[in-house]
Amino acid sequence: MSNFSYYDQTKLDLIKSFPFQKKISAVVSIALNGIVIRFQLQSEYISERYLRCYYKEFLCENSREADCIVNLYSFDNEYASIGHDIWNERWPRFHFINLEEENKAYIIEREYIAQSSNQLREIDCLVPEINEINPDSLDNLVSTIFSSFMKKSKSLILHSAGVVKDGKAYIFFGHSGVGKSTLADLCHKKFGLKIIGSDQVYLRLIEGKLYAQATSITIPEIKRDDPKMFWKPLEVAGLINLSREGEDGFFLKKPSEILANFMKETLIYLTPVTSQEDYMNLLGQIFSIENIIFGQLKYKKDDNFWDYLK
Repeated sequence: MSNFSYYDQTKLDLIKSFPFQKKISAVVSIALNGIVIRFQLQSEYISERYLRCYYKEFLCENSREADCIVNLYSFDNEYASIGHDIWNERWPRFHFINLEEENKAYIIEREYIAQSSNQLREIDCLVPEINEINPDSLDNLVSTIFSSFMKKSKSLILHSAGVVKDGKAYIFFGHSGVGKSTLADLCHKKFGLKIIGSDQVYLRLIEGKLYAQATSITIPEIKRDDPKMFWKPLEVAGLINLSREGEDGFFLKKPSEILANFMKETLIYLTPVTSQEDYMNLLGQIFSIENIIFGQLKYKKDDNFWDYLK
């Protein structure tokens, strides 16, 4: 574990020595993309009210069978503060330590630490105090779980902006800084369109059709409860690679021509538990769907880029 930082090792030591005791104070369940996660709150420092508000678009009955049970704990000491150094390393880190002989895994993230079965069916998760200022521990934990259940959900997370036009979803993907958030904001301000996401979108395959849905994650420019947000699944009409290279405008592409860039913006969310075979099968099905526009777009901020897509 030579790539461990001092804080990584501190987190691993903390979770190995933490006195886990099941004293459930509240239960909150969410359903998204066919996966049900049941949060069993084990700490008075974690607010049931906050979780219900944060996941209000995805709440489901606690009686539904859960794919993953998360026993959510916090600390009652200095580690409870989101300002503590162990939660504030500059670079996000993800370590998955798989102990097959114990049927156990340790997950070490920048904003949370967890121990679980190797199949992630039940997870004991330690987080700093959760609030509106820093919900990253929840966001990253949920992303880890959903990416690990790809076979059942037939879904993935795409680093992208998504907007609603004429009752369909148009998804614009690309690397950081290419203009996804700006495009989403322009779509609302200039064209009055609803926003599915400005940085991440869930894509799910259902009966040969591709659907997009908002994730639980937003960025500061677009708040979770903003009326411009659209939360329900919508069929995808376009998968468009944003670019800052070449000529301005929209260019139709063969699916194979944008596949590599699409993979770059999905691979970043996969976990060691994700089946590579499931991932490749899902890509193959997505990129063989008819009636989806595949293309590349370079736009200027004041352009009516929708004219390009006609």
